[in-house]
Amino acid sequence: MYRIFSFNWLLSCLYKIVISVKLSESVLEGEQAALTLQFVKGGVGNIPCNVSLNQFEDEVQTVIWYKEIDKNNPTPIYTYDVRDKEIENGEHWSDHKILASRGSFRYQDEPAKLVITNLKETDAGIYHCRVDFKKGPTLNIEINVEITVSPEKIILMDDVSGGYIDNYVLGPYSEGDSVNVTCIALGGRPKPNVTWWKENAILDDVSEIATRKRVKNTLYLNHLDRTDVHAVYTCQASNNNNVPPLTAAVTLDIYLRPLWAKIWGKQRVLSAGNTYEISCEVIGSRPRPLITWWLESVQLVNTRELSNAVNYSSTSFLTFKPSMEQDNQIITCNGVHPIFNATVEDSWKLKIHYVPLSTLAFDSAVNRSDIREGMDVMLHCGITANPWVYTVNWKYNDKAIYNNPEMGTIITNQSLLIKNLSRSNSGNFTCVGTNLEGIGESNVLRLDVKYAAVCRPGQTTIYRTSVQNRVEIRCELEANPPDVEFTWKFKYNDGNIVNLPENFITSEGTVSTIYYTPSSDDDFPTLICNGKNSIGETEDACIFHLLPIDLPEAPSNCKVTKQTESSLHVECIDEFNRGIRGEFIMEVYDAQTGKLVRNVTSKHPTFVVGELESGIGFDIDLYVLNKDGKSLVTRLPTFTLNNDQAANLLLLPSITTLLGMLAGVVGVLILLAVIIVVVIRSRTPKGCNDFDDNEFQDSSGRYMSMRSSKLTNKTDSNSYDSFDTDSRDVTL
Repeated sequence: MYRIFSFNWLLSCLYKIVISVKLSESVLEGEQAALTLQFVKGGVGNIPCNVSLNQFEDEVQTVIWYKEIDKNNPTPIYTYDVRDKEIENGEHWSDHKILASRGSFRYQDEPAKLVITNLKETDAGIYHCRVDFKKGPTLNIEINVEITVSPEKIILMDDVSGGYIDNYVLGPYSEGDSVNVTCIALGGRPKPNVTWWKENAILDDVSEIATRKRVKNTLYLNHLDRTDVHAVYTCQASNNNNVPPLTAAVTLDIYLRPLWAKIWGKQRVLSAGNTYEISCEVIGSRPRPLITWWLESVQLVNTRELSNAVNYSSTSFLTFKPSMEQDNQIITCNGVHPIFNATVEDSWKLKIHYVPLSTLAFDSAVNRSDIREGMDVMLHCGITANPWVYTVNWKYNDKAIYNNPEMGTIITNQSLLIKNLSRSNSGNFTCVGTNLEGIGESNVLRLDVKYAAVCRPGQTTIYRTSVQNRVEIRCELEANPPDVEFTWKFKYNDGNIVNLPENFITSEGTVSTIYYTPSSDDDFPTLICNGKNSIGETEDACIFHLLPIDLPEAPSNCKVTKQTESSLHVECIDEFNRGIRGEFIMEVYDAQTGKLVRNVTSKHPTFVVGELESGIGFDIDLYVLNKDGKSLVTRLPTFTLNNDQAANLLLLPSITTLLGMLAGVVGVLILLAVIIVVVIRSRTPKGCNDFDDNEFQDSSGRYMSMRSSKLTNKTDSNSYDSFDTDSRDVTL
């Protein structure tokens, strides 16, 4: 704005100077002054007339404007009459046909001006300004007014299509194409100049006349490239400097082929089972490309896209959850231009790590359906892993097992050999491979070891009943396969053995049941149960004892609690708290000769027997005896220590012994202190004692003797209560 104002001001000053000089010359020479001015149609024309160039102290009377329509008969078109008036109160008049209300006179300007608004082409011509002064001579000024007509319109045409350019967008074209665009200016007088511009640089200023009212200029654009995308080209048409040129701009639209595709993060190692988002960027495509993902020949569809129009980049994001089978497969990002079918792509050879896949199977030489006790069985652990495993472990029933050749368990690499199978080896086996990805446990392989029937431990073996009372006797075996054929036998007290008919036997699987009713006191046999399956028959039959209901039960859970070179301590525990009534008998036999060496009876199942020969073995028979009879015998083998064993035990006193010795020492010290106190207090005057002199002198001795006697009697009494009169062999 400042520069425009300065330029206009400077132009106005120059204009005033030129007018003043010309008018001065005209006055001095007595001739009319001449000036040519150009105005634009539709604009405002300021036609100057200097009314101040007169004699000193002179006054303007009238200002008359003529337009030379007819040189022989000039007609005034505007007058300003200030006769007998102040100049600011002058009277205005204009020709209604020529100027109407478009004309006005600005006397206060320097120079004064005839102002014509909304100029028409007919306003062009020679204007005369006549100024009459009161004293001085009349001033005549001649001004040539020219009216310039600006171009009416600009038309842009695409020479390739031959049509008008719509929306001011040229194209779209392809890279390498050549384009001609023509700018046509309509109207204008004088003929306008048509030029092409790119930003502030002129590209082509050579125009040509197409027709009487048209001027054109053709712009040639050859071998379009990426730099031409969105380039703006402007056409200008101008025939004067008074108004801005008429302009029309066009934007070049070009389709671009994709330059390259890039999968980001191809150096990564993926873990199977995890979910990843992988990105692929396609650069340079316009419009945006169609991006697809492929795993080998299978298209992946879980994708999303983002585009950036600034740098013509499109990024596709693939949500991908790899599996172990896809290791070393090729994943490809493919970008296709939607118009040209131009394609770019990038590939990635996947490296996938995964938890070991372990598969456990029998060795091919093993008949899985016929695995028996005593056989050797080999198991193989097949592993697929990436990276490779650093440990292979084995489990049996969810517990770790280790290499133990002495116990028949041999582990080598990925194989497990179990030698000399037993029924305890039956169970579930798995192998476990471990790598950096984690722990992979195999399928469960069931090892089913077949074996012949054996008696189930822990079942009831003694049944009690009364005469004419039926009893149910149940025989349970362990067998694999469990289809067992049972046989029962009765063994009577006279040694006679009888096979029980099958119709007396009820069997299902590994359980067989019989019902038996004793008919007399002598009809309480021993029952023998055997079973046979496809593997074999029981080696040790199941023995069941049928006893009268009142006979005592045999002592149970008996053990030797202490051994010396000449004594044995034996205890039995009634864990069922059955309250067995009767006497407990322990008979000690020499294991070599079978000779009875000791016989001990007790009311409780606790025995101590002494005066035995050292370093030899003994068989101890334990049973219960009451009024109804004798129980079964429980036999317990044992031995006494020899001299060397006893000496070693004496050299290793236990902590309990040491604590006992210490407690004994402390007790003796306390007892001595008490005796001293008693002795001191017993020394009282003679008259104060309840005993006479003789009694006092020996009362201490007699008193202690009585206490000792009482203690002895009490001890004997306790011994009598604990054991009967035949317990003289028990050592306390």
